[in-house]
Amino acid sequence: MGLLGTLSKSNLRKARFETALLALLFISIYQSLGLIYHGVIYQSLLFILSAACQLRYIFWSSSSVFRVQNVFFCLIIPWIALLISLWGSQYPVLDWFYILFICAYLLLTTKEANIVNGIGLVMLLVLLCILGDFSRAAAQLLPFMILLVITNLLGHQYQYLTTALKHLQTSDLLTNCANREYFQQEVNRASGISLRYKINMSLIALQLDDSALQVTRMGHEKYDQYLVALAQVWTSRLRNTDLLCRYNEGLFLVLLPSTGLDSARSLATDLLKASDAYDFNDGEKLVIHTKTVVHDGNEGWEDWLSKVTL
Repeated sequence: MGLLGTLSKSNLRKARFETALLALLFISIYQSLGLIYHGVIYQSLLFILSAACQLRYIFWSSSSVFRVQNVFFCLIIPWIALLISLWGSQYPVLDWFYILFICAYLLLTTKEANIVNGIGLVMLLVLLCILGDFSRAAAQLLPFMILLVITNLLGHQYQYLTTALKHLQTSDLLTNCANREYFQQEVNRASGISLRYKINMSLIALQLDDSALQVTRMGHEKYDQYLVALAQVWTSRLRNTDLLCRYNEGLFLVLLPSTGLDSARSLATDLLKASDAYDFNDGEKLVIHTKTVVHDGNEGWEDWLSKVTL
């Protein structure tokens, strides 16, 4: 397995936090010593306070407890120290604000780090302009701000693509319900919960009568529109915890966690009434057969699922 195989996600996260905090601790101590050397004692106190907070949090994080409020505190104090030092014309502190950016991303999620770093960048730019060093501020900070914007745009695009890909992997392309593979995974998980905790789990089958004949009679396009409408009607009647799946051409299945047989049968009746009451194009109605089964607390997921798919 190698070294990485022996590390859990929590251990890797803890190592990332401690690395970022050690970097903040080092630059806080470095800047405080530099300010003391130049005789700016009062400004150095802020960096000493920053170092104390980071040192305390390093020891506290040994219990693998991470609190966002404390992380913000460890980041905000160095930003304040940086701005006050700039107001006192101690420009060497700008040498490490890039490290402060990186540490913010390591300690926080992208969205939160963007807020902290964005506010800090704007304040730095304004402060340098007030101090009459606009050309230096623009040369040093504006390119970094443009790079930050580009990075955020790419990050949002990556998140969108990741979400879209995950949706495609778990959803039916036509009806937007769960697909067969994902539904089987969820049925397997629900069966395991039922076996272990003896919690009622039910399945509902909604089978359209003679799908092949209906496709020939209605045409593929109209039949597909009918399936999409059915899925929308049924989804509106389900709980957030329920899962609707298009299992095959004309078979829909519903997974009902923590639901007994009587409640499942009542819901199946309600779904049929909802589909009958819905006004489809040209008043088209198809016969839908239902079957409801509850997990008996002992059977495997394949046996349970086969009761509504065979």
